[in-house]
Amino acid sequence: MRAGSSISRGPFGRHEILEPLRGIASMWVCVFHYPLSAEFQGKLPYVFSAFKKGYLGVAMFFAISGFCLTLAARRNMAAGPRPLSFLRRRAWRIYPPFWASIVVILALRGVTLACAPADPFWSGLDRVAAYGPSAWFETLTMLRQFRPENVWFGRFGDINGAYWSLAIELQFYCIVAAAMALPRFFYWVLGGLAVVTVPYALIPSLFYPSVQSGVCLAYWPWFACGVVAFWLLEHGYTPTRLFGRRAVSLGVAYTAFLPAWIIAAANGGAAIWDFTIAAATATMIWFASCWQEAAATESGGWRKVVDWGWKSLAACGMFSYSLYLIHNETSHTLRHLIL
Repeated sequence: MRAGSSISRGPFGRHEILEPLRGIASMWVCVFHYPLSAEFQGKLPYVFSAFKKGYLGVAMFFAISGFCLTLAARRNMAAGPRPLSFLRRRAWRIYPPFWASIVVILALRGVTLACAPADPFWSGLDRVAAYGPSAWFETLTMLRQFRPENVWFGRFGDINGAYWSLAIELQFYCIVAAAMALPRFFYWVLGGLAVVTVPYALIPSLFYPSVQSGVCLAYWPWFACGVVAFWLLEHGYTPTRLFGRRAVSLGVAYTAFLPAWIIAAANGGAAIWDFTIAAATATMIWFASCWQEAAATESGGWRKVVDWGWKSLAACGMFSYSLYLIHNETSHTLRHLIL
């Protein structure tokens, strides 16, 4: 492998598949919220049905987060357990874009309010204008997630309902940091919590009260799928080790099968569990490690093609977080300005 390559070896290297998966998850959520026309539904019914399952993109995000946070934590722990340093770094990644998105969203609403003053989409502006210091403090710190009087996805609805998932992500950060304080039991803490919380993710009578509380318990198993994927790679259980030369072809076949299965299941009316999507996403990340291993041993024209392909895919997810934060308001504003 030549120096400076975008393809890295080992579990602590760069995993190029993560950005494309973030991009797919983000776009899937976006099309889920976008009001597609009846004409689109009539011409592309299979695609339409798959788009309407876009809420499952959140499960993809959480599985990717599980992998990334475990990777970041293990890197941090290599120099000694520093949970507070880890938390500061993660907070710096999530809070400034979050605050900036609030400014952008309120600006978009203010500008486009003149286009459609009677549009109920803008009704939250009146409530935001009435926010006092405590309401703004709860919002800017994401503590609003624990307000009991609203449904969990509506607690930030005056500005952007999608913020609930960031509040859950912040709880993931805190749990991982707490596990870092016990380095010998790091995986035992994360794995034990996964075992305890699986019923919350799979049993509706436990799931809904849990998410209504604002706590992340019901979502932890989705996150834990990514943790397991990294644990396997860190301990040497790579696709290449388990499947040998068939690893790459199996990974490609799996990647091709997954979207086909989602489309078929969506159109057949079959239930697609969020946990299934989280596990499938983590499995794809795990398989992708063998593609990087194969690419690292190639040279010449094939190597250039592979490098270009990975870089192109990575570009897809570069702006996924920003897009996710403002996708509802952006699409709504564009419809008013264009139509």
